[in-house]
Amino acid sequence: MRGRSHNLNRKSLTLSLPTSAKDRPTKMSQPKREKLKPLPRVRRARGQIKAVERTIEEEQSCSTVLHLMVGSRGAMSSLMTELIEDHVRHRWSTQ
Repeated sequence: MRGRSHNLNRKSLTLSLPTSAKDRPTKMSQPKREKLKPLPRVRRARGQIKAVERTIEEEQSCSTVLHLMVGSRGAMSSLMTELIEDHVRHRWSTQ
């Protein structure tokens, strides 16, 4: 990012970590079915990443590589959304 100046407040980038055992999140048990639910999305994303790797190795066109990268980014985004939604749903339903 040459030529750009960013005004970042360093304090906003700090993380607060739990200091004692009572502050740490506890491991929440979920049914095995729920834990395995995102695996098809993980496998789909892995396949798309492998396709990107293959097209780069085969020196295919940039547009082909970019097209596959967009698909893999979408797969990762969907996976992340599903995991966050499941986490929030499970976390709030147990409190």
